[in-house]
Amino acid sequence: TYMAKFFGECNLINCKVIDTKNNNILVDSEYGKFSIKKDANVSSGDSIILGIRPEEIKIINEANTNSISLNIKDIEFKGSTSNINVQSKSSDNFLKIQNISSSITQSFQNNNSINVELNTAVGTIFKNERST
Repeated sequence: TYMAKFFGECNLINCKVIDTKNNNILVDSEYGKFSIKKDANVSSGDSIILGIRPEEIKIINEANTNSISLNIKDIEFKGSTSNINVQSKSSDNFLKIQNISSSITQSFQNNNSINVELNTAVGTIFKNERST
């Protein structure tokens, strides 16, 4: 996880494995439950960390079975693009969503609730030696 943070921005999400079926890993995190579509050597009850880059999280209009609902902490306008920091409803930790068109983010405000979807096909699973 140190190297993931060292080589650029990376969201690190502490997760508890709930179930593993076929090529899906169902996890629970402080941000909510979602499935990771990745083959990894994990078992139910394991603590893992999902590393996912900010540009691999997208805002979606309608909630779906693998989306999570988060609150906007703040928006960083950067000219034609923006970064949005979203946080769980139960803690102060946040995820960064990067490179969103500023024309889209102008309709958002702090504390708005949005649905996001993680591109877990490109995330990295780290075994967590500590319990979450």
